[in-house]
Amino acid sequence: MPNLFVIDGSLFVTAGGVNPTSTIQALALYVADRIKQRLGNLFD
Repeated sequence: MPNLFVIDGSLFVTAGGVNPTSTIQALALYVADRIKQRLGNLFD
């Protein structure tokens, strides 16, 4: 699928010692900002 983005906790290979929710949220916001910046080029 072109332009399909999946942002979740699967990048963590094992369970950590703390809850990764905040890190997953931060990564999702970061990727969303990058997608927004490059929105004009996504549909070329």
